[in-house]
Amino acid sequence: MSDRVVLALGYFDGVHKGHAEVIKNAVEYAKKTDGIPVVVSFCGNLRATLGVKDAKYILSEEERKSAFYSLGAKEVFLLPTDKATLSMAGREFLDLLNSRYDVYGYVCGEDYRFGKNGRWGAEDLKKYAAENGQTVTVTPTYLFNGKKVSSTLIKTMLKDGKIECANSLLFAPYSVSGTVGHGRGEGRNLGYPTLNLKIDEAKAELKDGVYLGGCVLDGKYYPAMINYGDSPTFDSKKRVIETFALGFKGDAYGKKVTVVFKKYLRDIEKFGSEEELRKQLEKDEEKLRSLQNDEIRTER
Repeated sequence: MSDRVVLALGYFDGVHKGHAEVIKNAVEYAKKTDGIPVVVSFCGNLRATLGVKDAKYILSEEERKSAFYSLGAKEVFLLPTDKATLSMAGREFLDLLNSRYDVYGYVCGEDYRFGKNGRWGAEDLKKYAAENGQTVTVTPTYLFNGKKVSSTLIKTMLKDGKIECANSLLFAPYSVSGTVGHGRGEGRNLGYPTLNLKIDEAKAELKDGVYLGGCVLDGKYYPAMINYGDSPTFDSKKRVIETFALGFKGDAYGKKVTVVFKKYLRDIEKFGSEEELRKQLEKDEEKLRSLQNDEIRTER
């Protein structure tokens, strides 16, 4: 393999299907041209830096990087979200990339904008590439029901509880990672001990409710029931993520866990007694086991 590269350009903030197509096209083109696929993006939360109204992210920086590598990138170059970088003109930005890499070609989405105030787009990129003997591959906009798939669209779905629809447009099911902390203990008393996470206020929020999904702990996946929000039965208004991991036994305090949301099951309710809540949790568990069996059959 040569040292020349094919650059996938974009912020790729949610790594939705449209973003994934750009990166996969860069990976495939790099293979054909004996090059190295490199994803070029930005550190941190670019939307927040730019003062965008809804600046919450779907994926954190580390989650985005992990997704890039999963899609086949061999290297990830994250630019700083500082004034100097964001003030670069389009040509200056491309000159910077060419000073770092032996660029063979670029891959971007048809709505890709770059340079100060987003003044340059795909057509400007093509002109620059032609001047330098390089290629440009423009990936068509990914549509869902005739609408452009965007992080904004997906975040709206998440807020509305349309988790399955949102997941169908993401590279991987929506998840939240964090360190397990101590909870109130009611779940353990009911026979449903939970792994408790704080809700990251900077991350795209979900509709409060009970979800079915899974969690990854110590490298192992467990089917899971997840309460996202408060606990009115116990008069707790503190919004947290409480996850019952089916089959997990042991102490997880202080460990990192990733909670995966797959299906919105029901609204959070205030039950008249702990016994009523326990009976509902038993019904929820039945639905979780049914979902697990459906997934196993699908995998086969």
